[in-house]
Amino acid sequence: MALHRKHSRERQSLSSNVPPFGPYDSLADSSHHDNTDFEEENDYEKMARPRSRYPDSNLPLRQLVPRYFKTVFSRRSGFVNAIIVGVVFSGVVIVLAVNSYNAATARAVEAARKAAEEANKVVYPDYNSYPLIDSYYNGLFNLINRSSNTPQWPSSPLSTKPTPENFNPLPKSHPYDASHLTPDAVPCSFSDSSVTRASPLLRRFSGLPAGFPQSVFGSPSLLGWDAEDVCYDRYGRYGAYGYGYPESEGGLGVGLPPLRRRTERSEGGHFAEGMPQQKIDWRGINWADLQSRCVALNAHRFYQPKDEDGTPIKPAKKITGVSEHIDVQPSASDLAGKAKRTAILVRMWAGYKFTPNDILNLRSLISETALASGGEYQVHILLHVKNDDIPIFADPAAYARTVEENVPEEFRGLVTLWNVGLSKSIYSNLKQDGSHLPIHGVYRSSFMPVQLFALAHPEYQYFFNWEADVRLTGHVLPMLRSLETFATKQPRLHLWERSSSFYIPTLHGSYEGYSKMIRRLNPDPILGALPPPDSTPIGPKPPTNLTELETWGINEEADLITLMPFFDPSKTHWNLRNTMAGYPKNFPLRTSILAHSRLSRRLLRQMHLTNAAESRTAFTESLPVSTCLHHGLKAVHVPHPVYFDRMWKDGKEVGAFFNVERMDVYGDRQGEWGFRGGTWYANARFGGDLYKAWWDRDGKEGEREGKKGRMCLGQMFMHPVKW
Repeated sequence: MALHRKHSRERQSLSSNVPPFGPYDSLADSSHHDNTDFEEENDYEKMARPRSRYPDSNLPLRQLVPRYFKTVFSRRSGFVNAIIVGVVFSGVVIVLAVNSYNAATARAVEAARKAAEEANKVVYPDYNSYPLIDSYYNGLFNLINRSSNTPQWPSSPLSTKPTPENFNPLPKSHPYDASHLTPDAVPCSFSDSSVTRASPLLRRFSGLPAGFPQSVFGSPSLLGWDAEDVCYDRYGRYGAYGYGYPESEGGLGVGLPPLRRRTERSEGGHFAEGMPQQKIDWRGINWADLQSRCVALNAHRFYQPKDEDGTPIKPAKKITGVSEHIDVQPSASDLAGKAKRTAILVRMWAGYKFTPNDILNLRSLISETALASGGEYQVHILLHVKNDDIPIFADPAAYARTVEENVPEEFRGLVTLWNVGLSKSIYSNLKQDGSHLPIHGVYRSSFMPVQLFALAHPEYQYFFNWEADVRLTGHVLPMLRSLETFATKQPRLHLWERSSSFYIPTLHGSYEGYSKMIRRLNPDPILGALPPPDSTPIGPKPPTNLTELETWGINEEADLITLMPFFDPSKTHWNLRNTMAGYPKNFPLRTSILAHSRLSRRLLRQMHLTNAAESRTAFTESLPVSTCLHHGLKAVHVPHPVYFDRMWKDGKEVGAFFNVERMDVYGDRQGEWGFRGGTWYANARFGGDLYKAWWDRDGKEGEREGKKGRMCLGQMFMHPVKW
């Protein structure tokens, strides 16, 4: 009876506490039925109601149960009653045992879950307590052959410093000529009608500073960079472009050491016997004219797009809408035996403050790509006019005035203007959603003008989206070619998986070993297209033959090349993961941080159609990779060398930190801060600091250079470099 009263009270308590809505509505309602629900039964219903076997059935439950059992047992023999009692008792024991087992199992499962969480928890190291790597700052007086170098990382801090094998108070530099990379190109001149100019040559030094560390991500050997075993100082890198000599001689007037230091061994460039540098007069240079003449000299090497009637299509000077040449697509036979051309689109904006370093960077970029390749590359400045009220498309004078007010004279012929109003007019079908970011804005949709540029320029097959704050310490052409060569050689099998994590040489060993590991861990790789509804993939279907599948994609040029791995934004805490429109809920997307990338014509055309025809869009850093995923296009992350400022314990710790499953953009919830100590990321700090120290911006390098010589860095990409 006590047990019954307890259960009755619990039932009453449960029913009284049930909320008046939610999944338990029906239970709450049924527990509160009263006799008034049945008072309106008619006589027929009363007659039809089945009669109870027990006349006392209307008694309260506390009286009914004892009477019921008394009645039952009184009608049976003692033996039968004993069996019934035994069965009931056994059932109770079984129920109690099962409940006890379930409770124990639940406790064990919960304990195992907590243990697994603890085991998989990313324990963030106290990175700021790690020793700084100072061998980056060893200079020209401490050069050593790469094969003899003992890197400061990943080994423990050096107890004894290696003795430089080629030590020389003034090591000799060597000129670098990239003409061997395009042996069939007609050489392009830097002279014009009024000035004769020599072709600028970079100068570099053999070896690396003693103790120069290994890269944390990627590998120079994988891209063929370490085969040259060289480093660049600032005079060898920019001296031919106006660094280190005065404006009166055609230079920029920067990099001039005080007179008292011009004869010291710590200075080279144009002032010491160790650096027989060129002094080219760059006054009056017109880079657009030089590029055009270079392309004309090499026109026989390139595909010439034509209209339907066979008329050659001239390069567009402006983009004012969707080009009429949107459907101009070269066939394989059109491109057979022809060199494919690439546009480098340097992203700038009205009001951009050009520093001497920006000018030197642009000069070197044009010289070392467009002119060094015989016109295979061509540099453009894609300038964002933030004020949509300036009638740049309606008024030619406003267009010209905007260019003149914002760009140095030598680069004005490279400029193509655009504004957000243009994006809104072309992609008007995309309506603003719940995001706080404008759907046509440059931050959210910065590839819209690149798409329109590509449609207007069918002479190019590839387009580099080039961020203005990217710097390269080496010659640009071989560095870009190495990215393209690596991507072309990659087979498609497990390519998405290889491109979705960092290759860490100190953890994975060779790239071949890394690839085998990826294959072992991903038995069901992504193959072919994963199209959204009502979208037809444009990429090739994967072969069904296993032998063909193994080599599928080798020697196929990539539609997308990125310098950071891909990730699934839905599995992260990235605050822009839901910045998309038009895709079904939970539809697979991919992202790669940084928009600095190379895209093919067919990829950009499909991105345009995704926006304009399908009314879909994703965030800037998601749309290119996701379009490749949805349409079966070849996307490759190239593991270029990325260096860090401090000494991680080892490659295992690096892998646990950056290659974790529960990623928040290559790390757990707070893992993104780890990139601040690197040379390449959206908000990396070390790359800019290292570049400025190499450049001698802070004025302190002279003190150090007197003892170690000027800084000399191996080839690397750096971002961001802000001034």
